Amino acid sequence: MKVESEFGTPDFTYVIYCAWLGGSSERLRARTVAGNPIKVVTLAEIISDTQDRVRAKPNRSVEPTTLGRFVQLQNAARINLGS
Repeated sequence: MKVESEFGTPDFTYVIYCAWLGGSSERLRARTVAGNPIKVVTLAEIISDTQDRVRAKPNRSVEPTTLGRFVQLQNAARINLGS
């Protein structure tokens, strides 16, 4: 297997990034591929995690990522996207 030859182990996690995931999310999250787990990350989760990280920062330095800077500006403008 290519993963095993590249990384020295057959164990890894498939990570699927998606904008939105409908009703099948729990079935997909419970599946495995060749015995390896699948992690599904939605855009809402990415934004929520970024918001949490930006809000928890002790300083007001400019965020290094485009998404982080967008969330930082959104917070400064007091725009709440519901997370």
